[in-house]
Amino acid sequence: RERLAICITSLAGKQVAIVVNIEEELVKKEGFVEDVRAYNEFTDEPMKILSDVLKEMNLENEKIGIELDYLPFTHYSILKKEMPNTKFVDCKEYFLQLREIKTDEEIETIREIGKAAEQAHNKVFKELKPGMSEIDLGSIVVSELYARCGGEPKIIVVATGERSSMLNASATDRVIKNGDVIRVDIIATKKGYYCDVCRTSVVGKPSKKQLDIWKTIIEARGLVLNNIKPGVNSHKIYSIYNDFVTKKGLTSIDFVGHGLGLGLHEEPYIGKYGGAI
Repeated sequence: RERLAICITSLAGKQVAIVVNIEEELVKKEGFVEDVRAYNEFTDEPMKILSDVLKEMNLENEKIGIELDYLPFTHYSILKKEMPNTKFVDCKEYFLQLREIKTDEEIETIREIGKAAEQAHNKVFKELKPGMSEIDLGSIVVSELYARCGGEPKIIVVATGERSSMLNASATDRVIKNGDVIRVDIIATKKGYYCDVCRTSVVGKPSKKQLDIWKTIIEARGLVLNNIKPGVNSHKIYSIYNDFVTKKGLTSIDFVGHGLGLGLHEEPYIGKYGGAI
C-alpha cells in the first residue's frame, strides 16, 4: 500500500495504469494496459496523478467506483481534496461478484499453481523422516514451487506435533518425531492468482484415534464435494458437513471451503454465515 498500483477503466473502455517508476518497465512488458503512467515514490503524489488522469478523461463531475478497502485513508483524503466535485463510491462488492466467475485463462492459472503445490506436497511426504525440522520441510516446499512453475510462496504453514492444530503457524526448528501429526498448508500465487492446498500426515504408523479422525474427515469431505453443484445453496452444503461431524463427536469450524482468485479468500464461501447459490 506504500507503492500504489492503480488501474482506471472508463465506461468507454479506456484504461490507464499508474505505477511506481521502478515497476514501469515490468508493467509495460507483462501487463495488459497500454497506457502506463509512472510516479516517483519520493517526489510525486500518486493521488495527484490519478486526479489528473480522471480529469483528462472528463470524469471530474462523475460518479466513480473505487476499492476503498485497498486505498489508505490518507491517500483518499488527498484524492477528495483534488476532486471535490467527484462522487466516489465503494465498489468492493461489485468487483468481488465479478471475480466469483473466472475466465478459462484464470482457471488454468489457478490449476497450474495448485498442481505445483500438490507436487510440492508429494515431495515433502516422500522425503519426510524423523530428525528433520519443520524448516527443512518448508525449504522443500519453496524449492518445488519455483522449480515446478515459478510459483511465489505467500504463506507456508508447517505445523507438527503439538503445533499441528495451530492454523497459520510458520515453520520452526522443531525436530520431527515418530507419531507426530504433520500439517503442511501451501498458499502461493502465480500471476497474482492464489492456491491454497493443505495436507496432513503422520510420521510412522498412525494411532487408532488418528485413523478414526482421518476417516471421519475424509467422509465429511466426500459429502461436501458430492453436494457442490449448480443451484445448491452453499449454507446447505455447510449444514450437511456440520451435522455429520457433530454427530461423530468432532468440533465443526465456521467454514469448510472458499473461492480462490486474486484474493486468498473469495466468494463463494461454504460456511456458517451467508449462503451463495
